[in-house]
Amino acid sequence: DKHPDGSSYHIQSGFIRTRYRESFESPSFLEEGVVYAIEVPMKSAAHTFKKGHCIQLLISSSDFPHHSRNLNTGADNEETSHYVTAKQTIFYGGDYDSHILLSVISDQ
Repeated sequence: DKHPDGSSYHIQSGFIRTRYRESFESPSFLEEGVVYAIEVPMKSAAHTFKKGHCIQLLISSSDFPHHSRNLNTGADNEETSHYVTAKQTIFYGGDYDSHILLSVISDQ
């Protein structure tokens, strides 16, 4: 919930380690330049957005310390400290339209 003054209130989090997006038994790494459809599982949450407030979405390659660190190298995260900066691209429009599904409860 992004307030008109610019401050934000955290409502919900989702998490996926993309190397396990297809299965935990056969991890597969993302390849640069390839577009992937990623679905981030989230639990239900109820919240009322007041007039003038916005829905804000934050995307990150790491949620440490809530989840184990992500060095973005594919190496064993517990055995190395070498890391690289990740870059996420979110597509909108055209063939790769991104979306968020929200349930709305009418005030009637």
